[in-house]
Amino acid sequence: MKPTVFVLANILALAIAGAASASTASQREYKRGYADCAAGRYDQDRHGESYKKGCRAAEDKQGGAGGNASAGAAAGGSLPASTSAAAKPVSPGNMKAYCRGDVAGLTATKPYYVTTGRVVKAKNGANSVKATADLGAQGKKPFECEFDARGNFLHSKSLVDEGRL
Repeated sequence: MKPTVFVLANILALAIAGAASASTASQREYKRGYADCAAGRYDQDRHGESYKKGCRAAEDKQGGAGGNASAGAAAGGSLPASTSAAAKPVSPGNMKAYCRGDVAGLTATKPYYVTTGRVVKAKNGANSVKATADLGAQGKKPFECEFDARGNFLHSKSLVDEGRL
């Protein structure tokens, strides 16, 4: 009888230790998601739910909309022409995240609800990224973000013919 109790106690101890380490891994993912989104480095396609929850918490703390767009655009105004002139060039690895934040600001939603495609390089060296904003009951709206050959953000534009609506 004693060996059975010993075996059961060890199984219980291993189960508890496994649950504790899973919780720790989940907490690490949450913290990493929080830190990445607070710094504007979020990639929604590569992470689990804990990471995404951390990212949402960081976005909520920052005030909701993406940090790359202007407050005027988030409130429904137009994007000022000087936005890209004062900004540093965006590296190709960060163009998707930058686009996600800008489109989120234009649509007054969170970057979590904006999906991006791959970075496409044109013959002249310019880059573009296609994005889709999920606006809930209003449906999904496609956008395209454009960057010049040096990586400077030029603009985000809607790919919907607004005149036909």
